Amino acid sequence: MIRFHIKILTAPFLSVASMVSGMKQTYGQYGIGVDLVSQATLDIPDLATRTVVNVGGCSGAATGDQAALFGMPMAMWSGWINLGKPTGGFGGRPATVSRSSQYCNVYVRGADNALWGRAWDGSWHNWQKLDGGLVLASDPVADSMAPDHEHVFARGTDGNVHQKWWTQASSWSSWKSLGAPQGGFIGAPATVSRSSQYCNVYVRGADNALWGRAWDGSWHGWQRHDDGGRLSAPPAPGSMTSEHEHIFGRGMSGGLWQKWWLAPTRATEIVVFFILGNTGSAGSLNGCATYPPGQPGAVVTQTASQWTLAHEVGHVLGLQHCDGPPPNCPCLAYGDLMTGCGTGKITQSPPVLGPFEQIFLKIFPLSPL
Repeated sequence: MIRFHIKILTAPFLSVASMVSGMKQTYGQYGIGVDLVSQATLDIPDLATRTVVNVGGCSGAATGDQAALFGMPMAMWSGWINLGKPTGGFGGRPATVSRSSQYCNVYVRGADNALWGRAWDGSWHNWQKLDGGLVLASDPVADSMAPDHEHVFARGTDGNVHQKWWTQASSWSSWKSLGAPQGGFIGAPATVSRSSQYCNVYVRGADNALWGRAWDGSWHGWQRHDDGGRLSAPPAPGSMTSEHEHIFGRGMSGGLWQKWWLAPTRATEIVVFFILGNTGSAGSLNGCATYPPGQPGAVVTQTASQWTLAHEVGHVLGLQHCDGPPPNCPCLAYGDLMTGCGTGKITQSPPVLGPFEQIFLKIFPLSPL
């Protein structure tokens, strides 16, 4: 197999595709495969516009020009490729989204303050004005919720966030206003879609707090993050899984700050929080298995014993203390996990579950969940 890369400084008169096809035919007749790994057009004016590129005598040591060409990594970063600009140019920064491996779109705020886009589906199409009446007052941001969906958000001159979306079935929608947080917001919106069912839009409020608006089939109202954080620039959200989001922002002191969101625990899962310590009506404990309705879980403290975690999870599963409080501790004699006299006093390794506890878990393995 011949694997190779193509980097175009100046396009040949004969199409590159036809040359590649000829190469495949030539070697293919001898059973040798040809794999074009990557192809890129490079913007290197010094070499692209020169009539002659010094390649020496095609033998011996490489020339300086050859070093400039071949010193570039093969399958890593390409050079810069000029994609031009809309009629009249554009301001600010571009936004991009790839809804699948076959498509990429770039969006900008044109010099006429309209939304412009350029699409790639194997090759770049021309710039297209995606009008709709909205006068943009910020750079656009773009995202995708599915392979057949894209949406773009931008600030309008009315101070509100506006949304425009595309689907394969119905093409582009008109602009829709999503309003603004109380008091308004500064700069451009930011968006993230962690799955096809969810989308969130975030802004830096006029109060410098983080504000967000969520979609899960319909749009919810604007919500302020009342956690004391203050932003000095628009936020930058992202997602690592369908149950995770994180947001990065520049703080008032110039540092970079992060916060994240995790989906609530499902009612058939248990979450255990390890904490420094706790207190309550029973005094200071090494663990506690009380939890909000529908969110089964427990806390385990810094001073917990080796068996505290298993003990508290046992409570979440519906097991009760088999003895206790001290000095009523017969379960300790045979090392029962569910002793009420403290897991730190268990000497058997590992501890056991009594016959009735075993039966209970077999019949009602997740009874309280």
